[in-house]
Amino acid sequence: MIYRNRVKEAIEKSGFAVGTFIQTASPENAEIAAACGFDFLILDMEHGSFGMDQLVQLIRAAQIGGATPIVRLPDHSETNIYKVLDAGATGILMPGVSTAEQAGRIARAARYAPAGTRGACPRVRATAHGIHPWEKHVEWSNQNVMVWLIIESLEGFQHLEEIVKTPGIDAVAFGAFDLSQEMGYPGRTDHPEVRRKIEEGISLALGHNVAVHMHLFEAAPNKIRESAKNWLGLGARILTCMTDRRVLSVGMKETFSSLTSIRGSG
Repeated sequence: MIYRNRVKEAIEKSGFAVGTFIQTASPENAEIAAACGFDFLILDMEHGSFGMDQLVQLIRAAQIGGATPIVRLPDHSETNIYKVLDAGATGILMPGVSTAEQAGRIARAARYAPAGTRGACPRVRATAHGIHPWEKHVEWSNQNVMVWLIIESLEGFQHLEEIVKTPGIDAVAFGAFDLSQEMGYPGRTDHPEVRRKIEEGISLALGHNVAVHMHLFEAAPNKIRESAKNWLGLGARILTCMTDRRVLSVGMKETFSSLTSIRGSG
């Protein structure tokens, strides 16, 4: 089944792509996010509250809305890579990558031979259940399926140069929250030492022609814009902001606070 790769299109057209995370088992949330215009949705199987059965519905909702579905997997299982790509995902976001050996196995598992080791089955959702010609599916997949890795440990940063030299890696993301935890600044993603480590990583990745994906932790629109301009200025070309959980919780909290603030005001 041929879908547009909105990430590549957005980068070519405007210089960067914008996405958000879906962490709930809600196709409606995915539809809403796609309808808002996000280029891609990261369907989060690591921290999200859903499994493979619900994932298929989330992928379908993203595609109906015109957004490119990327799946953050919970572990490095090659079987899981095969399953989410067969289900129609256009890419994977892999957490906890610390070595070039891990990166190589992940990249190969996402692509068909001779480029990789992805299992070949013509009757899967990604081929419209066998309706789409197999040869065209293989060609499109090997050209468009994206492999993004999250570097979020000191070990990962230690081996970053070998990781970004690995064939088949399209982008690296830097997990500031986990990194801050390990560095002794829990949750302080803007700590100068955490920022310095990430900025060094960005420079190294870009030096090897690997795209950089950054998550924006801010919630207020003006802060999101400010953060986006900062990371774009440093060379990032893939940005994510918020999650469906956070949008809902922030919105509900602000609404509740605005109403309860008039209690007792006369």
